[in-house]
Amino acid sequence: MVNINDAIEIIRWYQSQIYVKLNRAGKSALEEESTDYTDFPRDSDGSAKVALIGTDRSIFAWNILSLYFPEQKTQIINFISLLENIKNRVEIRYPCARDFVRPGFDEMEHNG
Repeated sequence: MVNINDAIEIIRWYQSQIYVKLNRAGKSALEEESTDYTDFPRDSDGSAKVALIGTDRSIFAWNILSLYFPEQKTQIINFISLLENIKNRVEIRYPCARDFVRPGFDEMEHNG
């Protein structure tokens, strides 16, 4: 069970990280266009994956807060809508991002 403090902590953790990771994904994508590393994982996909994880977790946390603060439902729905929009745009721009295997993080999920 996630409480109010946990939800706020999740939101605060990812609020700047999403931007940073998307910025890196964009810069990496530009660099990758000029190289031919088709056999290697793309840094842009890895950065986009972290941004997607952040948006997913932030959406979850905002939904938790909506349970505790129903009087703020409209504002919370607006935040969630913005995050959903970001998520959708990232998934379109980086369609392989969710499949990216992050060493030390996702390896067990793929091997187990």
